[in-house]
Amino acid sequence: MVAPKSHTDDWAPGPFSSKPQRSQLQIFSSVLQTSLLFLLMGLRASGKDSAPTVVSGILGGSVTLPLNISVDTEIENVIWIGPKNALAFARPKENVTIMVKSYLGRLDITKWSYSLCISNLTLNDAGSYKAQINQRNFEVTTEEEFTLFVYEQLQEPQVTMKSVKVSENFSCNITLMCSVKGAEKSVLYSWTPREPHASESNGGSILTVSRTPCDPDLPYICTAQNPVSQRSSLPVHVGQFCTDPGASRGGTTGETVVGVLGEPVTLPLALPACRDTEKVVWLFNTSIISKEREEAATADPLIKSRDPYKNRVWVSSQDCSLKISQLKIEDAGPYHAYVCSEASSVTSMTHVTLLIYRESLGRAPITRFLL
Repeated sequence: MVAPKSHTDDWAPGPFSSKPQRSQLQIFSSVLQTSLLFLLMGLRASGKDSAPTVVSGILGGSVTLPLNISVDTEIENVIWIGPKNALAFARPKENVTIMVKSYLGRLDITKWSYSLCISNLTLNDAGSYKAQINQRNFEVTTEEEFTLFVYEQLQEPQVTMKSVKVSENFSCNITLMCSVKGAEKSVLYSWTPREPHASESNGGSILTVSRTPCDPDLPYICTAQNPVSQRSSLPVHVGQFCTDPGASRGGTTGETVVGVLGEPVTLPLALPACRDTEKVVWLFNTSIISKEREEAATADPLIKSRDPYKNRVWVSSQDCSLKISQLKIEDAGPYHAYVCSEASSVTSMTHVTLLIYRESLGRAPITRFLL
């Protein structure tokens, strides 16, 4: 501490002293300034005056923990400390000394900024890092702290059907689960589209959709994201998981129609006012064939992708019956027709069972179909 300066011409408080006396306020101020100086120096040396800088890296990739040291700063040495112990020691114009064998060949310190570079990242590299910076002619050691997180590149999310519950009003509650193989932590899930009939839970990984056959069969996509990557699933149509709401409750089995393999057939619905009907939906296994008012019938992508014959299945614009040309073995089974209102509610339902013979009433019907 610098000695107080002499003031020979200052006022003396008493006759017995020829030297000036400092007031209690001056002494307290000097002590306070000195205490604050040491406090600030301690904060700067310890690096506790700011939160650690968070850095994210990819497993197997590279990462840099940056130091903002200007080129004209005279550095005496820089010491990097890792999650467990000291990692490296660097001095100007000298080779970097690496102190931990597991970092050999993977660790480097940049020439001017003394930033730490780690390549071929492993999960064990994650943790707290600290740089101790010593400048020439500077008594204070500056510290910079970092927190390194290492994440894996996400694989494509997989969507699976967890459960299906059928209610009394022809609606289904379908629960979908989204997951990424090998990823358990720090993964955020979201779904598109976002609409009123769907709700997310369990951190977004589970989606519950409530729908009737009259609702649009929207394609749902799950997106998984972590700090270093983002992947989306293939679109999933939930209509395929609920193709017979109301049919499982029992009751009448409806009409049975007989067809011949390779020939056309009509599954009757007999709606005289078909043109004025808002929408008609025919369901069969995981296939959906629908026709809206004043529009041509459309089949879902499942039918189109599996069927080499285009326009093999359609809904009649006259009475909304379902027409199938060139019958195949897999066409046999139960069909369900739903007549929809403008509010997308089911106004009526019809069941038709299709039996297919190899020849015209000559042999037993083919009964290979999915219920």
